[in-house]
Amino acid sequence: MKFILLVLAFVMPLLSQGIDASKLGGLRFSGNYAKSTPKAPVPALLPVSKRSLFDLSPDGKIKTGRDFRISLNLSIWDNRFPGQVFKLAGDRYSLTMQYSPDADSRRSELALLINGKPSGIRFTLEKDHVYEGKWFPVDLYLNGQTGEVKLSFSGREGKTRIPTALSDGISLRFGRDISGNCLPMEIKDLKIYSENELLHSWHFTEMSGDIAYDSEGGLDAKTVNCEWLINRHYHWEPVRPDQFLTLKEYRHLSSAPEEISIDSVKTRLINLRTRTYTVIPFRNFPKVPAYGMSLPESDSLLAFNTGYPDKPLILNFRTGNWLMTGDKYTPEGHYYGGWSLLDPRSLDVYIFGGYGWYTVKNSLIKYNKATQRWDTVKTAGEKPNPVYLQALLKGKTEGEFWITGGMGNESGKQEDTYTPQWDLFRLDLKTLTWQKKWSWSDSTGRFGFYSSTWADPNQTSMYTVTAIARNDSNLFEVVYHSLDDEKLYVVGRHLPYLRVGVHSARIYADVESGILYFTSFIEGHNDTLPLYYTLRTPFLNRDQYNELLENSTPVLHARRLQFIGYVLIGMVSISIPAVAWAGYRRMSKKRAVLRGVKKTPPPDRNYLTLFGGLKIVNAQGVNIHEKLTPGLIELFALIYFHTVAKKERGIRLDECARLHWTWIEEENINNNRKVSFLKLRRALQEHSGLILDQKDDLVRIVVPDACNDEMELLFDILGSKDTLPDPHSLARFLQIISRGELLAGLTSEWVANERNNTVSRIIQRASGIMKVLRENGDHARVLEVAVAVLSQDPLSEEILKQRIASLLAIGEEEAAKRVFSRFVRDYSLRYGEDYPYDLDEFTGQ
Repeated sequence: MKFILLVLAFVMPLLSQGIDASKLGGLRFSGNYAKSTPKAPVPALLPVSKRSLFDLSPDGKIKTGRDFRISLNLSIWDNRFPGQVFKLAGDRYSLTMQYSPDADSRRSELALLINGKPSGIRFTLEKDHVYEGKWFPVDLYLNGQTGEVKLSFSGREGKTRIPTALSDGISLRFGRDISGNCLPMEIKDLKIYSENELLHSWHFTEMSGDIAYDSEGGLDAKTVNCEWLINRHYHWEPVRPDQFLTLKEYRHLSSAPEEISIDSVKTRLINLRTRTYTVIPFRNFPKVPAYGMSLPESDSLLAFNTGYPDKPLILNFRTGNWLMTGDKYTPEGHYYGGWSLLDPRSLDVYIFGGYGWYTVKNSLIKYNKATQRWDTVKTAGEKPNPVYLQALLKGKTEGEFWITGGMGNESGKQEDTYTPQWDLFRLDLKTLTWQKKWSWSDSTGRFGFYSSTWADPNQTSMYTVTAIARNDSNLFEVVYHSLDDEKLYVVGRHLPYLRVGVHSARIYADVESGILYFTSFIEGHNDTLPLYYTLRTPFLNRDQYNELLENSTPVLHARRLQFIGYVLIGMVSISIPAVAWAGYRRMSKKRAVLRGVKKTPPPDRNYLTLFGGLKIVNAQGVNIHEKLTPGLIELFALIYFHTVAKKERGIRLDECARLHWTWIEEENINNNRKVSFLKLRRALQEHSGLILDQKDDLVRIVVPDACNDEMELLFDILGSKDTLPDPHSLARFLQIISRGELLAGLTSEWVANERNNTVSRIIQRASGIMKVLRENGDHARVLEVAVAVLSQDPLSEEILKQRIASLLAIGEEEAAKRVFSRFVRDYSLRYGEDYPYDLDEFTGQ
């Protein structure tokens, strides 16, 4: 044992400690309601057993001296609900710190109760100053000899006295009270002192598990339904503003980020910091849909453009009055996706950039109200390359704009290939002058995607949403970049649920609270409450997060136990080698089935598939799909999918128009279809031998016999009545679905529904196959099928159950536990709630 302790003492100090986790730690309490999730528009009331509790003395008392002090930092992340911060009790007294909001005013208070009654110590707060990320220092002092009590809160102090304070110890708990009520709060830096000596300290940097470790006195305590705050510096967390206020009640603070959501009849103003919103109905109505929204001007005005050459729109979003209502919508115009810029003094509307007729623009045009035409504005200075998808930011002064990110090139022509643009330009709308201010370098191929926000009040750094191609789809991340560094720094995990159609996330930074927000268009649209995701500063990148996780206290404890186990096993193996060898042989037999799970690589040429995105690879291994524009890829995928799904019949022309040319008026669809079909035919004939065949009112893709039509094979297997395909067909089935997510990278509205329907059929077919294989005892093949199918739906309970059953059947209990643990973690990350069953309940044992 001395040898073990000596080795531990030598090894453990060598672990990396490059990041100060104590500055990020904290413990978050649930409150009385479930977390926001994509599937829950209104948070549900939590059962009492699911609410948070942190009891430091469940089995006894905390030993303190005659006088002691407790300090912590407190944040109340939802100011609407009352509850206790903590309850401290001695032998003959109790002290409770209670938060109480006033429902009829904008005020709330924190008060100290003694034996359940008011002590006279109370601190009044403005509700607008109580929000997530706003921290208040709290310090409680008790002199057991004199009975003196002092409570300090955010620099204010109150005093009182209790008659009997001597006690041989105290109990202390945070979270839900005896009635089950739980205050939605966060705490950090909890410390207990006795006679100015630090006895206990909790930094809450654990990141996993449910034990909060005492770094000073060894008083480790269990947390119940709490969350480690440090994870919110890397993982984006969903929130949903769910408190409606009348326009009179709604408060807008210039320092708090505000989302402006416009539909056909109203404006919705959303205060992201306080999670409140109000609705302003339109007083009059625009003549056309409002697209191309500008940044807010004078805290009340927005401009819109439907695409050059149409008349722009202007809205006072505080009153609902349209100052300019537009006139028409011309889908065949020259400009789409350009940024609207508004001069609030003259109400002149400008458009910068945009895309039209296979060309990207970098001109600045202005709507002439007298002639009702758009005029090109002459500007001075160095301006950006022709660019699209760029982000626009407002400067400190009126008429000052900043532009960065996007894709473009010097010529603006699509055939010259667009590349990421990482320059920063300033435009002064008053003097019509451009100025190049900075350039960043990046070798990853990522590009700025529509949205940026300033990271500091001095406007010297920013956060930008970026997209980067990964596995035939786009991965969206946020980067931090500044005007004194040429590098881009990824912050947090990749963005979840980002994009629907042409929309992108809007990103906001709350400098005061240190929270970054972005809008989710998938879970928040139409009349439902919008969903946002948040990330807390200081942000962690993947390497930093993994380093902290590897050096967190629970992992270190597990590593110590594992190391001791290895040493003991080594000692036993030296003294009893025969026993160790027998154990190894038994384990080898258990894993024999797992070693049989081998993947045969799919064909790498002469195939056509929609798994992992559209892939057209000819006999020479040339990726034909890379020759197609994004619009032609969407069109080909639509026709091809319906061709194979409907057994070569194809898709009706009117249905194709409805699903693909959703933004074009009916009278213009025929011309667009003819041009698109012509371009697609030429590309296919030149590079692949595939044929776009149109007969009467149907269009389809004809695939030559020499090409491996993987989608046709897939639908043949899905439609087969055989309970178990032949070995070759089963192997091809698994190869096909293992290429990646079905219809990945495609953004048209029809995609999600067809993907869900097809994946459901895949799961149903695979489940039947796995059942037969299990009955035959072929568990290796069961596991291979499970791995392939879970690439389409990682949270399929039906497939997971059969996978775990096969692992248990071959004696791999630990592997089954690991698989289920990963499922529970992924379920929690996606849905924002705990999985309701443990492994035994899930398997029915």
